[in-house]
Amino acid sequence: MTDRKFSKAPGFPQFLREAIGERNIADVAAGSGVSPTSIRTYLRGEGEPTRPALVALAGYLGVSVGWLATGQVDEPASCAAIPYLPLSCFSSSQTDFHRNRSLEARRILFDREWIERATGAKFDDLFCLFMEGDSMGSTLRSGNFLVIARFSGDGIPHDGIYALRLPPGVVIRRLQSLPDGQGGRIRIIADNNAYVSMDIPLGLLGHGCEDGDGEKSRIVGRVVWVGHRF
Repeated sequence: MTDRKFSKAPGFPQFLREAIGERNIADVAAGSGVSPTSIRTYLRGEGEPTRPALVALAGYLGVSVGWLATGQVDEPASCAAIPYLPLSCFSSSQTDFHRNRSLEARRILFDREWIERATGAKFDDLFCLFMEGDSMGSTLRSGNFLVIARFSGDGIPHDGIYALRLPPGVVIRRLQSLPDGQGGRIRIIADNNAYVSMDIPLGLLGHGCEDGDGEKSRIVGRVVWVGHRF
């Protein structure tokens, strides 16, 4: 009897590549018992793993069979992955970085009640992204996992660290409200002094970035939780 083939879900090569990460294919083959030739075939999208091969790869790589096959996480009833900021918000030069990180973010589950208490925001108002670049100096480092509470556009944003869409892409900056005598302006500050800070009239800032004028500066949301490793 031959092994039944597991139907290849769209994106399987990408999920496998994400799970392998920086590992050497020869090491993955030795650890899982799946031949290097087969693994390379899967990565090219030219073949499907048998069910035993899929289970062996998932076990060695430390991911669930469901995630490796489909990219979907088997979520406990009280837990869920926070949605990633839509890729349409990013510039073309940022898309590859955030596409890869969005796959990783699907594997990070939060207890809904806990993250709401920790952030002070409703779960449905949260999204996440990974920090890119060094604009925030040692405050936030490239690769930090950020949880963002959406900015509704009501009122003046509180001083804090925000995700902004400054054409053409998404950046993380500190916002500071300037005194009323300066005309309702917002100071946009990078903690890394190599980046230039700027003042902008609050009225020129929209909110959100999933739709609307991609050339307008927008406040996407406030950073309310950060995860990182030392």
